[in-house]
Amino acid sequence: MVKEDTRLAALGFRVGTLHRLYLLCMRDSMINMDISVSLIPFLGELYHYDGISQDMLSERVNMDKGSTARAIARLERKGLVRRDENKSNRREKLVRLTAKAIGMREKFFSPLYKMSRIMSKGFSIQKRNQLLESFDSMTENLQCELTRQRRRGRNVPKKHQGVRRRQPVKKGTSG
Repeated sequence: MVKEDTRLAALGFRVGTLHRLYLLCMRDSMINMDISVSLIPFLGELYHYDGISQDMLSERVNMDKGSTARAIARLERKGLVRRDENKSNRREKLVRLTAKAIGMREKFFSPLYKMSRIMSKGFSIQKRNQLLESFDSMTENLQCELTRQRRRGRNVPKKHQGVRRRQPVKKGTSG
């Protein structure tokens, strides 16, 4: 008797596989616009919420602030976004699309819509809507879990909670 491959029964394994395949398929479409697949969520969110704060963008795409800052810097170098100071809170940066980005909106979304059609090929509208509702529920479940973990210990494995991390040795000093 052949033992069932437990990876195939694991939801996380399947979601991960789907995500990697999606990125591979999207890579060629985005390369024509000089956009790496890692920038898709940031640019996509800005098309819907142009002018939001950098922190809010981090939250909306579920990425840490450092990754968001690096992604925005890359989008700035490509001339697609700019960071403006929030006049009511000078410490806050608002991320705005440039005219160049606004001009390529249709070209950006076209392959995303196409990939959605390919992924849901053969699905009835009802089945597609059920799937979207399931994804929304799973997303909410994981966001709640992440919040719970952060409250307990900032998403650090239990064995490392309360342990001070060694500071890196600076160049030119002995440690």
